[in-house]
Amino acid sequence: MKNWSEKKLKFTWSFICCCVFLLTGITFFTGVIAEGKIDPIFLSMPFHLWVSILSTVLLVALTALGGFVFYQLKIKSDPTLN
Repeated sequence: MKNWSEKKLKFTWSFICCCVFLLTGITFFTGVIAEGKIDPIFLSMPFHLWVSILSTVLLVALTALGGFVFYQLKIKSDPTLN
């Protein structure tokens, strides 16, 4: 990512932020957290549990990637950090 332009890093940062907000919105959507819904069951876990685990893993991965992209963007925009 060191060879990426500042414009591409800003676009990637914006894309990651949009994905986080979209994932958060989808997670709390009533279709995902419908009352009394336990089907489908995956690995003996009810629907709410495996969807929550999946969304948490995705949020952690997006946060890690976003932190790396933001750090690279900070280095590119502030020459005193090099």
